[in-house]
Amino acid sequence: VDPSAGILWVGGIHSGTGGQTSLARWAAGAPGLAPPVTLLSGGLHDKAFAAAGPAPGAPGSTRLYVASVRGLQTSADRGATWSAPILLGPEGGFDVGHVPRVDADGRLYVVYWDQSDDGIWLQRSLDGGATVEPPRRIATRLDPWPLLDGSRFPGLFRVTPLPFMTIDPAGRLYVLWSDTTAMVGADSDVDVWLIRSDDHGATWTAPRAFAGGPAGSGDQFFSWIEADAFGRLHLLWYDTRNVVQADDTPHGMVDVYYAWSQDHGVTWNETRLTAAPFDSFGTDWQLLRQQFLGDYQGMAVAGGRVYVGYTTNADGELDVVVQRIDLGTTGTCQPSATALCLGGRFRVEARWETPTGSGLGRAAPLTDDTGYLWFFASDNVEMIVKMLDGCGVNGHFWTFLSGLTDVRVVTTVTDTRTGAVRSYENPLGRAFAPVQDTSAFACP
Repeated sequence: VDPSAGILWVGGIHSGTGGQTSLARWAAGAPGLAPPVTLLSGGLHDKAFAAAGPAPGAPGSTRLYVASVRGLQTSADRGATWSAPILLGPEGGFDVGHVPRVDADGRLYVVYWDQSDDGIWLQRSLDGGATVEPPRRIATRLDPWPLLDGSRFPGLFRVTPLPFMTIDPAGRLYVLWSDTTAMVGADSDVDVWLIRSDDHGATWTAPRAFAGGPAGSGDQFFSWIEADAFGRLHLLWYDTRNVVQADDTPHGMVDVYYAWSQDHGVTWNETRLTAAPFDSFGTDWQLLRQQFLGDYQGMAVAGGRVYVGYTTNADGELDVVVQRIDLGTTGTCQPSATALCLGGRFRVEARWETPTGSGLGRAAPLTDDTGYLWFFASDNVEMIVKMLDGCGVNGHFWTFLSGLTDVRVVTTVTDTRTGAVRSYENPLGRAFAPVQDTSAFACP
């Protein structure tokens, strides 16, 4: 989805002989999907994912990306024409599950799993997909089960441990995947693992297991993550915690869970989406003569609503279920080490960048409506921020910024009640120009 243009793209792959990847566009106001455009034909096509975002240095523009086992393709004309694929992955690798995401500045990130060394790898493009940087390993799986293996789980279905990624409004990157945390007797305890980067993927936090209940309480797998305009994270996964089973049982009793976090993934609020576990035994796929739940699920977020998609055979046959979750457009402003919460509703974050590094500013509140941020040392103030209530004057909240720096700074202010976002940029090498935006956010 491209929110700036109000366009939805829907894609599909055909993996048989003479396979192909296609994408169709549904523009705002159109009666339906336009005829699909074929990106690539011939050969193997599998695990294709798409992303839309601005081109670097061109806010409001649209650049499309599709990544798959065939490589990375781009479109600068909203899907009418496509580039030839650029190969991804480390030399000699066997990589799969290439997931592209684009940040607000137009940086492209692609995360994937390399089966040859069980690494989770990331590649970036800073020029709209014309070239890609060399791959960098950001994590290594602890338990290297093969692509089509499901022996760590109750049931006879395969579990492909693909990584997935999202980017929040402040530019933080989040990547998750499933891995074995421990052995409980002869059975594997598989959890969802999460890492985060605050500096465009240069460095990452240590992997942390999101257990989805007490340690050892079943397996969590087939996870998907998204971030919304309020900075909240949303997580979807399968879970076997509610029926105690051995890994070698042919009847895997599976539930679907959803959780959201408003503190960058430190704590989560979870909900069970299925009324009762469904039995994987009824999902036989005769083509492969095994049970089959798919290889991943899906989720989209917009306007305070979350749409999740997953497979289940709760009604006796394998179906794809789409479920809507309404969280509302009123978020909660949560201060953190890198975010000010001013006026009780405005979250302020700043990302700095020099020729040799980048990061998130560290937040220090002063009063209810004023705070400052530092970049390099806690005793060196770089920015001062004030949010004023001008509703009685011109019907708006006002944003005032001043800085004592000449590094590049992108300041993001989010109204957590409405989801409205304003960004202010100071270019690298220019003394910070004061901002006096007296029409930043409409009241109330």
